[in-house]
Amino acid sequence: MGMVNVVKTLSQSLGPVATGALAGKGDFWVAFVVAGALKLAYDVLMLALFSSYRTQEERAEGRVASVLREEREQGADEDRMAA
Repeated sequence: MGMVNVVKTLSQSLGPVATGALAGKGDFWVAFVVAGALKLAYDVLMLALFSSYRTQEERAEGRVASVLREEREQGADEDRMAA
């Protein structure tokens, strides 16, 4: 975990340095464009990663549906045996 914190701290400290360098050259707008592009990429990646994730409620509904389906199949089998 220590290495993660070091990398995180270094990356956070580079942002203001880069923004200051851009502002000094009069290209301050580039920082906003880069930040927006990074945010967009982050959001799209999160959507892609979690689009197939099912919540606890959805998983529970699936279990209930499978139990009901099994009960119906067992009932149909019993009806066939009786006939």
